[in-house]
Amino acid sequence: MDHLKEKQLSEGELRDVLADFRRNVDYSSELVSNLLVWASSQLDGIVVRPVVLPLRAIMLEILALFSHQACQKHVLLAEEMDDSISAFADKDMVEVIVRNLVSNAIKFCRPGDSVRLTAWYANDAIGICVADTGTGLRTDDLEKIRRKEIFTSYGTAKEKGTGLGMLLCREFAEANGGRFWIESEWGKGCRCYFSLPASAAPL
Repeated sequence: MDHLKEKQLSEGELRDVLADFRRNVDYSSELVSNLLVWASSQLDGIVVRPVVLPLRAIMLEILALFSHQACQKHVLLAEEMDDSISAFADKDMVEVIVRNLVSNAIKFCRPGDSVRLTAWYANDAIGICVADTGTGLRTDDLEKIRRKEIFTSYGTAKEKGTGLGMLLCREFAEANGGRFWIESEWGKGCRCYFSLPASAAPL
């Protein structure tokens, strides 16, 4: 910033600096958001306020939120959901889960990869999957997530992650009476699943 203020950067250097700024701002914004949510849940206790949620409408809003980020990396965002599928869960918590999973999926995608959201009824529950065709997770990183460890990782465009988002996903899914789990193989993408109670009747 000091070099920028003194106009000591060439056009090429300026482009590199602005790209670094963008990555750092994105990382800081995601980190602060997750920290605030996590701190609130720890200080006040997790308070679940379940309502009937039309899942496809929520997913479309979140995909729209990340459309620019995906476009910049040339990553396709898609969903395969029926309008009738609805869950009975806390809206804010579900949005935190899906935002973290979509953001993380894009982070580890390469140009030409895709992120796809699906949902289905499974008896008295709803299954939801955020799947990507990106780099996937190494076995040791997958084990760290299962052990609820927080660790730093880097995306395909050097985006930084803390692992706090995965911890929130697990805690919020379980607080709503569901489960959270991940399937991945290095080089073959990642599939993040969570379940929620189904609403009493489809919308």
